[in-house]
Amino acid sequence: MIDIKICKAGNTLSFCAIGHADHAPYGYDIVCAGVSGLVIGLSSALDSDNIHTDISSGRAVIRSKNTRDARCCFRLVQKALELIAAEYPENIKLTADLI
Repeated sequence: MIDIKICKAGNTLSFCAIGHADHAPYGYDIVCAGVSGLVIGLSSALDSDNIHTDISSGRAVIRSKNTRDARCCFRLVQKALELIAAEYPENIKLTADLI
């Protein structure tokens, strides 16, 4: 299961995902592919001057300054993950407090 937390604390927005979806064998896991695509998209969309990333297999941590643009990006990813988690609740646990 992928455990995902999205939150804000003061002037910082945080995204943390740990684990593997285990929906299908490696290379065929659509849940993992969806989450990975959103993680890469979030990391790429944020202003590089205001971001810290630590992404590796089974782990992604993204922290950003709490700006209007960053909030929009985080909210978009949160909404997309809510849809995936609703479809695959046994593979994703999402905790979020942005919306």
